[in-house]
Amino acid sequence: MRDLDVHLPTAFPPLPPSPTGQGWPSKYIEAHKIVSNIFDHAIQVLNQDKSDTSCIAFHMNAITSDALPLVEAFETEGASMSDCLPVEWIHTCARILGWTVLALQLCTEGA
Repeated sequence: MRDLDVHLPTAFPPLPPSPTGQGWPSKYIEAHKIVSNIFDHAIQVLNQDKSDTSCIAFHMNAITSDALPLVEAFETEGASMSDCLPVEWIHTCARILGWTVLALQLCTEGA
């Protein structure tokens, strides 16, 4: 992987504590698991010495078509204030996914 000015985390950020202390709705937990799995697989590809460009493209597409829309939905899905994830957390997650796509793109240029 080419060096970026930003260092990607080794794991996707965990869900923050809920404001009620009773946990997040199950749809949030499931969406977070999906996004985390997509991110984890992309990081594995980035950590390989050499990756197939079609594999890299697959992971870029998974992030842009599946993971990012789920993260964006976190911002609009909260039916009440107690269901709302912190905007800062959502934006941090979106930035991480964006930097991951950039890192994957740089891998295709180096392939």
